[in-house]
Amino acid sequence: MASASKPATNIEEFLWNIHTALAAAEGPIELANLKDHYLKHHGHKCNIERFLVVGEGGLGATLRRIPHIVKISVESGTPVVQATQPADIDRARLIEEDKKYRREIATRNAAKAAAAGTSKAKAAPPSKAAPPPAEGKRPAESEANAENKKPRNDAEVETLAKMLIQGVVRVLQNRAKTSKGALPLAELEHEFKELWKVPFNVKQAGETDVLGFLQKWPGKVELLATESGSWTLQLAKKATTPPTAAKTAPAKPPPKAAPEEAPMAARNKRAGAPSQDMPANEPVEVITTAERPAEAQAPAVAALSQRLPELQRQADKILEGMKALIAQQEALVADVVKLKG
Repeated sequence: MASASKPATNIEEFLWNIHTALAAAEGPIELANLKDHYLKHHGHKCNIERFLVVGEGGLGATLRRIPHIVKISVESGTPVVQATQPADIDRARLIEEDKKYRREIATRNAAKAAAAGTSKAKAAPPSKAAPPPAEGKRPAESEANAENKKPRNDAEVETLAKMLIQGVVRVLQNRAKTSKGALPLAELEHEFKELWKVPFNVKQAGETDVLGFLQKWPGKVELLATESGSWTLQLAKKATTPPTAAKTAPAKPPPKAAPEEAPMAARNKRAGAPSQDMPANEPVEVITTAERPAEAQAPAVAALSQRLPELQRQADKILEGMKALIAQQEALVADVVKLKG
């Protein structure tokens, strides 16, 4: 394993890392083992999706767009890759080769567009053609990239962006219904086209990078990085706030029940006895010391002791009233018996 190098921050650094990893190999390596070989050589993951668009054709289709860096061939039915440039080439020379290749692609696409009558731009000489910007992810070079399409205003671009992200949301909703889990970013274009029968083209929304476009919609989709360095996406989890607890009004005390009629008075009424014959039942005040604080119990007991004679008199009156009521009831029963006889 070579000494660990820092991860690339732009496309030129990434192409140099790919070249040095392949040049260090003893021979062609299988395409499926490229990322593992890159990791062992550089000590960090091969995040090719960050710099080059990986479509439904997979890693092989992506590497075929940089034939000046990676050469793909087939040995015994297995795709293998190796470095295109000599092993002893330096970084400056490799970057110059990359710029030269991109100028050739731009010139070739412009010539095809002019011949087809789809563009008014004429092919510029290779020496004067401005190279594409180095930073950011590089899209696939094709005739479609060279076409001068009619510019759209901001309102149209915004509308197309909303329609596009809503289409992605529908794709993810369909996966959620069938419990398929998160969608690999590399498979988004395929599933989008399967559902809507149109290609997934972020350029219509004024974008050049699928990942960058999706990152602008955190309220719709959620991007997740995998251990292999690729991306998956799923529906955004909508934040849920717990409902505010309703303030409960203090419970109203139950209505006070009307004082019960004295048992003796009730019986007296049912028996038809005149109430004036009954002695007055004076209310008796009952004082319970258990309900009072400890420090107030001593004075309460003393006050209760002073009222003891009065309470005794009231108890005697109540007893006399009860005796009189019983006598009246006995007389009433005797009268009823006489009437029946």
